[in-house]
Amino acid sequence: KQIAKKLKSARIGRYLIWLSILSTLLIFTFILAAPKADEPLFQNGDFETGNFSHWDQGFGGNPRLLGSEPFSERDISIAPGGTLLQSVKSAGLDPRAPHLVLARQGNYTAKLNDEVGGSHINFIKQKGTINERDRDPSDGKIHIRFSYAAVLEDHGHDVNRQPYFHIYLKDLTAGKTLYDDFAYSNQAGRDFFTTVVNGAKWRSTPFIDVDIVVPDSSLGNQIEIRVLGADCAYGGHGGYVYVDAFGSLAIPPQGACVNDLVARG
Repeated sequence: KQIAKKLKSARIGRYLIWLSILSTLLIFTFILAAPKADEPLFQNGDFETGNFSHWDQGFGGNPRLLGSEPFSERDISIAPGGTLLQSVKSAGLDPRAPHLVLARQGNYTAKLNDEVGGSHINFIKQKGTINERDRDPSDGKIHIRFSYAAVLEDHGHDVNRQPYFHIYLKDLTAGKTLYDDFAYSNQAGRDFFTTVVNGAKWRSTPFIDVDIVVPDSSLGNQIEIRVLGADCAYGGHGGYVYVDAFGSLAIPPQGACVNDLVARG
């Protein structure tokens, strides 16, 4: 009986040891998985690394927009093929959009797609978690901020074959869209600057600064941002988007910037 009791006691001891180890592993897993309060909302959100680290990059072909106006995310079709056309730009001016001063913030601004054409689509996206670091001490509110500008060639195609851009910000936890902007070249009702370069007509937006305030109930929620630029569907005309300053910090003012609602028309 004593031997049996000792064996039973040993089994219980081993069970308690394994239970303790398992509990410790679960605690560490939770700690590692939980968002850190000092982490930025988006990693490399200002592209100051000079590259696209921490961003998911994608590309494909643009067969055309599906459906009819007003177009939205559901009308985007990304076909196999295309080429990765993404770069990080330093200080300079864009001859097709001379009102844009690069870089928008810091030393670098990202450029998605290019001016050459070829029916390409290029996009980047990233997920982040809202935390206390995103609260602006100036007003005590939680902010999500970013800036973008689109440069689109205009050859007067049918609207579903024109170059276009799209950007969305979604709260994946709450299942809702916080921001969405979609426009094709020379879309009616949008404010564009017009520039002619080597006989080609280009329509461009100003840098659109976005500042979204989310409620405290959003703390801990996972969000996702995606930005996409597309050539025309025929392949002969380009379209691209500049993006910068993804995060919660205030974006410095710039003379070429226009209030978001005014810029969107």
